[in-house]
Amino acid sequence: IREAVMNNLFVLMEVGDGSMKVVLLQFTDDTLFFGVTLVGNVLTLKSILRYFEIMAGDESQLFQE
Repeated sequence: IREAVMNNLFVLMEVGDGSMKVVLLQFTDDTLFFGVTLVGNVLTLKSILRYFEIMAGDESQLFQE
């Protein structure tokens, strides 16, 4: 995600007066991603998750029908 933000592929969500930006919250077995509602953000996040799935050798329920 950090690299996608640096390359302007993912737009972070600003909190409060805009001085703080949030991208994710991680819990024990869950991760929540925050970003501006843009098609580009969805496609970037989907690509990142797909790459992770391939590298981990897992089948994510996100891409199953």
